[in-house]
Amino acid sequence: MDFSGNYDSFRKAWNLLSFFKFPDTADSRKDEMDELPENIIAYFPLVGAFIGFMSYCGAWLLERLMDGKIFSAMLSAVIITMALEILTLGRDLATLMNFLKTCAKNMDAETAIAAMEEKDDLRGGISELVLLFSLFLLKMICIGILIYSGNALWLVVMLSLPYLIQGLVATAPSSVIERAILPSDRETAKTAWIVAAAACIVAGHAFIPAVLLALVISWFFLDRFMRYWTARFRTVTGKAVGLAGIMLEYMLLLLGTILLAKQ
Repeated sequence: MDFSGNYDSFRKAWNLLSFFKFPDTADSRKDEMDELPENIIAYFPLVGAFIGFMSYCGAWLLERLMDGKIFSAMLSAVIITMALEILTLGRDLATLMNFLKTCAKNMDAETAIAAMEEKDDLRGGISELVLLFSLFLLKMICIGILIYSGNALWLVVMLSLPYLIQGLVATAPSSVIERAILPSDRETAKTAWIVAAAACIVAGHAFIPAVLLALVISWFFLDRFMRYWTARFRTVTGKAVGLAGIMLEYMLLLLGTILLAKQ
């Protein structure tokens, strides 16, 4: 097995998904000009699973270092929520906020896509701040409940599947959109699904029914999102990729909170 090749693909997948890049070496700087490997999206769910597992480890460590399960769960939720947004500098959350505003204002397709593309940060007026606070608070509360109830490993499921969907949206075939963002083929897409399913089942062995439901929801969401987006906007941009990921992330976060909070 070519572990160096696996690491290189994982590094490139991480660098595409996060603002904080892997340290460059002489070889990696040279490779930046090379084409991305066709199997890169198979590493997207691994990036999500890695971030989710690190979040779980952080919550586990805080619980053992601090007295009071409720306080440690609350602190872990705050840290994890902030860390997830810092990884992308809040750009996906900003895209979600802009998308919700375009829907509320019933903008036409051209105006809506322009509004989502032009704004790349979380600054805004009172309404934007209220929406930002609401989304941020919702994520913190749900993550805190999952950690307190002993289901912090759901974070692996909650992140690996949205990262998978981002990769699949970015590699939509040219017959569906005008141009694909990332290279891929049908076999790689199948492999990506298998990798994501394996990561979710391993992490979520204690709640397999919820994991299976999350997989079904992710597949259905991908189908409906692509149908909606390509019918309305035709082409998929980087903002659309991030939007698909964060929308599914919130859906799976709510799903896990509802299904697992009482376990």
